[in-house]
Amino acid sequence: MNAYSEILTALEKIIRDACEKYLAEKPQTFSHKTVNDILTDTDLKMQKYILGEMEKAYPNVKIISEEKDNEELRDGLCVCVDPLDGTCNFSAGIPMYGVQAAVFEGKQPVASIIRLPLSDETYMAAVGEGVTKNGERLILDTSTQREEAVLLISDFYPNIDVDFDKQYELVKRLQSRFLKTRLFGAACFDFSMLLTGKAQAYVCYYHEIWDIAPGLLMAKELGMNVGSLFGGYKFKDSSLVIASSKEIADEIRAVYKTL
Repeated sequence: MNAYSEILTALEKIIRDACEKYLAEKPQTFSHKTVNDILTDTDLKMQKYILGEMEKAYPNVKIISEEKDNEELRDGLCVCVDPLDGTCNFSAGIPMYGVQAAVFEGKQPVASIIRLPLSDETYMAAVGEGVTKNGERLILDTSTQREEAVLLISDFYPNIDVDFDKQYELVKRLQSRFLKTRLFGAACFDFSMLLTGKAQAYVCYYHEIWDIAPGLLMAKELGMNVGSLFGGYKFKDSSLVIASSKEIADEIRAVYKTL
């Protein structure tokens, strides 16, 4: 049993209960956070419940969440929560959304959870302990070659270090090098595809820790190759590249250098 088992177990129950309470029906109200992103009453209900239960159970743990005013990570124990990842999918009835959270210590993720309620899948990880899906240990499959691999792409973003036009051009140039490309619009769902070997690579432009940290820790624990389009990766970078093998990751970076 690892040092973070207790808090992960608590998070799993709280998140599962929140999903059962609030994700059975479509949202009643929504507003635009940006032109391409919305905030619904379901996001706020999920956040209120998850944060409220966590604060009761762990009053001394700092909690960061997408839909609240946040301070920076601190060196002590922190929990970062995305109360509804894939809000646009959820509100449109597209079955690709979930809830995710990461536990930080020393400003680094040390444990995480992803819950996909529609498929009843729960992914959990802790540093040095690997990754599980519904309690069963996952093993990385590196046998798929790049030309037979599925490449995932996150949503596209303006005003980041990777030029908007280059984000599209990269997909265009990678199309002929992979079997298929897919854009699902929810980091939690994307990471579940990677972790279970349904996809072999991911080019991601999300850069908030609640989007990235839960799945990033899992990818590392599974042994996947992690970096950015420019080489190494650190939180808040504008790009994240994850692949089942170094060869596939290097291919993506090499194509980006030609843009």
